[in-house]
Amino acid sequence: MAPNTNGNPTLDRVLIADDHEVNRELLEFVLEETYTVISAKDGEEALEMATQKPYPDIILLDIMMPKLNGYEVCQRLKENPVTRDIPVIFITAAVSQENETKGLEVGAIDYITKPITPTIVHARVKNHISYLKAQKRLVQAEKMEALGQVVAGVAHEINTPIGIMMTASSHLAEAVENLSKKIEAGEISPDILEKFLWLAGESSNLIANNAQRASDLVQSFKQISADQVSEVYRTIDIKDYIETIFASISPRLKQQRIETKIDCAPSLKIKTYPGAMAQIITNLAINSLDHAFTSDFQGEISISVEETADDTITIAYSDNGKGIENTIQSKVFEPFFTTGRSQGGTGLGLSIVHNLVTETLSGTIELSGQEGEGALFTIRFPKETPKHG
Repeated sequence: MAPNTNGNPTLDRVLIADDHEVNRELLEFVLEETYTVISAKDGEEALEMATQKPYPDIILLDIMMPKLNGYEVCQRLKENPVTRDIPVIFITAAVSQENETKGLEVGAIDYITKPITPTIVHARVKNHISYLKAQKRLVQAEKMEALGQVVAGVAHEINTPIGIMMTASSHLAEAVENLSKKIEAGEISPDILEKFLWLAGESSNLIANNAQRASDLVQSFKQISADQVSEVYRTIDIKDYIETIFASISPRLKQQRIETKIDCAPSLKIKTYPGAMAQIITNLAINSLDHAFTSDFQGEISISVEETADDTITIAYSDNGKGIENTIQSKVFEPFFTTGRSQGGTGLGLSIVHNLVTETLSGTIELSGQEGEGALFTIRFPKETPKHG
């Protein structure tokens, strides 16, 4: 059946999969006034439709279907990075504790029993779509916070070369004025002229060098910020790039007296998504700044980068802060888990890091370290990240 858009192509998209036409028609009737509804008559067709743009915002799956049953469809959806975050609700008459457990294990978020109650179906779909939208807004807010660190870094770092240029130009202007007065008074001499030429040359060099430095800083930060809001795929010098990332959050680092160390072979180049790299390092650093260090502690953040024989890059990110409690280490990558809720923490920083490493970089991330001895995040990914799309 063709999708019913209700005259509005921006409606949230619901995919219904059921091998009984009467069930599909009933669900379509319940939902089509509020959503764009598309339907599949078996598991294989449902999987095909779910992986085509525009992707559905939520999927209602019958369990007992020909070709692929609901469990198989759900499991494949959750294994695919493109569809893994789409909520799946099972609609079935065969609800038992065993079925419910199996459904949750393969990734479903809810069950609706047959015969369906229209108000319940509508409420469940609405609630899960609203929750997903709220989660996306929070993730975007977390990314924008990291981008804000870059903006603050630009303003802070560029102050130094601009300050030097202003001082040098002011000094040069004063020297020019003094020279003009001496010329008018007929007091010019070779020594005075020689000193002026030396001062003019030094001032010009300072202005030119710091103008170049300011330009380089702006270009670097511009690239970092552009990377974070796009999915550009390109080759980067990883050591230079990490140095620029740290420079972008330098105000926070200097404010908390945190030193940084980078151990990486010079000119090590990787082909990847730099925006993901910038967000990963920035979020790890912000996590350390927010949670690892006390106000009176002289902290250190270290990053070591190694290339192995199988063309794998290993990044070891560590801090010497208070560490992460052993009892919560298994939860730190879960969405919305945070120990800083009272301070406004969203619990999304490390979840975003995990998703970027595993999905965008096609890699793995592990947390180790004992409570009181700092934290160590070990990230491994291909030197040439597989290109998406």
